[in-house]
Amino acid sequence: MEDNLTNNNKSYYYKHVSPKIGSRKVQQIERREILALQKEIAEDLSVSTCNTVLKMLKVVLNDAIQDAVISKSPADGIKSLKDTDTKASETYHRALTEQEQKDFMQEMAQDYYYEFVALLLCTGMRSGDAYGKIRLKLDKPSKYKGLS
Repeated sequence: MEDNLTNNNKSYYYKHVSPKIGSRKVQQIERREILALQKEIAEDLSVSTCNTVLKMLKVVLNDAIQDAVISKSPADGIKSLKDTDTKASETYHRALTEQEQKDFMQEMAQDYYYEFVALLLCTGMRSGDAYGKIRLKLDKPSKYKGLS
């Protein structure tokens, strides 16, 4: 889980923060630049992504305070954006019928991810959970009989 979080933060930094303020020294970053960054990200991406980038940036700046690199974070007081989009849980969801499942899997028969999608479809497991279980099994088999 921690590796995924670190990778996500790196991805957010290199995609969104670095191109705008990555070449600047932390001491030179101003509040208005962070607000402009927030506005720019919000125009192109979801509010959730924008808030995640801001949260990651705040953590970095707070670490700089702890390390006595800066005395005050330029991101202090910048609030997360309000998410006005309809949440997925509030929209209409339906399960695939048995025939739709068969048709879908038949279309995927030659696909590299066939087994992975079959696992998700048959168990209802989320893709991240399934990937984690597969990776765990490959990385370190269980010492308990029957659990690997």
